[in-house]
Amino acid sequence: MADFLSKASALLSYHVAWDAYTGTNYYYAAASLTYTFDAFGGHLGISASYGYGNSETTGNLTNQVKLGLSGKF
Repeated sequence: MADFLSKASALLSYHVAWDAYTGTNYYYAAASLTYTFDAFGGHLGISASYGYGNSETTGNLTNQVKLGLSGKF
């Protein structure tokens, strides 16, 4: 378990906004977990994230899941 935790990182965020014109409250919560693979010298990772709340662009309620693969040179 300690080996997994040494290669993983997590991010939690929560954003609250208030529209002064309409008086509407908006919020967005997100969580993500990233794992780095040592087999590739620590240069390859995979991440998963989940977000729920109001889009900052449109104000629409969103429910979002993302998977990603990352590499560094």
